[in-house]
Amino acid sequence: MRGWRGAVCSALVVLLVVSCSTGDARDERKFEAQEAKRTQQVPAVQQTELANTFLQPTGTPMATYTPRALLSELVITTGLDASGAPTNDVSSVSQGQSVTLAARLTALTGGETITVQWLDNNGTVLASADQIAEPTSGPRWFTSTWQPAGVPSGIYAAAVRINGDLLDSITFRVG
Repeated sequence: MRGWRGAVCSALVVLLVVSCSTGDARDERKFEAQEAKRTQQVPAVQQTELANTFLQPTGTPMATYTPRALLSELVITTGLDASGAPTNDVSSVSQGQSVTLAARLTALTGGETITVQWLDNNGTVLASADQIAEPTSGPRWFTSTWQPAGVPSGIYAAAVRINGDLLDSITFRVG
């Protein structure tokens, strides 16, 4: 009896497997092609979804305004008027005569250190003077005077710096 039950169970299993399989080799190839397309679409969809979620485009940064002092005039002079403006523009001074550098600056926010350096023809600093700027919207003259006593005749220079950054320089002759 046992053999008979085993044979019936085996026959039922075979019948179940046969009834589930339908189609032929052509149907199998068609199914494989459909599955191949699906597996190619899934990574593409995942990749697009990842890009949309995490890889947002970088925004364009806003430009920032960095205030910078503007130098409109730089003059070597031997005199100043009541407003602090130069009365003359000279290219040479006599031995022992005082010389003044006048720098017309605009757009100072206040607190900047304006440094005037007096230099020889080798770039050696002979004298230096600092001023702390007050806020200005319009142009204002900043001056520094130097007494070139005891220096030999020759070419000298005056340089204007704001917070250590060179704005400009001008040369003049002594003697």
